[in-house]
Amino acid sequence: MPAIRTLLALLALILPFPAHSGAADAPPRSRILLIDPPLLDLGTVEGRTPIETMLLLRNLSEAPAAIARLSSSCGCTELRAEAMVLPPGGFTPLHVTIDPFAKQGMVRKQITAYDSEGGVARATILLRVRNPEHSGMEGRSIFQGKCGRCHAQPAAGLRAGAAIYRAVCSMCHGANGSGGYAPPIAGLPRSVLLQTLRHGTGSAAMPPFARSHGGPLTDGQIRALVRWLHRRPARTAISLEK
Repeated sequence: MPAIRTLLALLALILPFPAHSGAADAPPRSRILLIDPPLLDLGTVEGRTPIETMLLLRNLSEAPAAIARLSSSCGCTELRAEAMVLPPGGFTPLHVTIDPFAKQGMVRKQITAYDSEGGVARATILLRVRNPEHSGMEGRSIFQGKCGRCHAQPAAGLRAGAAIYRAVCSMCHGANGSGGYAPPIAGLPRSVLLQTLRHGTGSAAMPPFARSHGGPLTDGQIRALVRWLHRRPARTAISLEK
């Protein structure tokens, strides 16, 4: 018997037996939430009043699913789920309200739902906003309320032109000033950029960004932003005049 025990001990040192806890291996985590449909095209809409639509938030698992958080790609899009805990295989309406103020042309909104287990579900809403001059909305500003969370507050304390652009310009003018649903502004003359940023164009979509005219940027921030934009490769020639 001592010889057998010695042999078994030697085998244990030589052969790498896998550890076994007695519990079955946990299956891979399956997807829990789905936003249905994942892509919704609302077509052409008027830019005067909020747009309301509805998606479905589905629980794909065989257990109850808790919605931990809902978020959208900008502050002008509000989300409300009728239920925050979904039964197995169940669903709840997800109400979406989009404020089209100061938007024009093709607009893309990203909707995201997070479950309590760390899962993520996303959907995209497309719309084409008509009425680019937003007549009748002169009393509003993109620097106030919900719009201010995207167009004003993120610039606070920033000094580098690239950081300022990403914070308060890129959502309209696209990556690196290449154009989005607002025109491209990369590579424009310094004088045009300074004039436009300080004084705006007279449109609700492009008000003065200078703090001295009610905007969020200091003169130093505007100059840093102009230097950065002027050095970008120029895109299609445009006019920023109203």
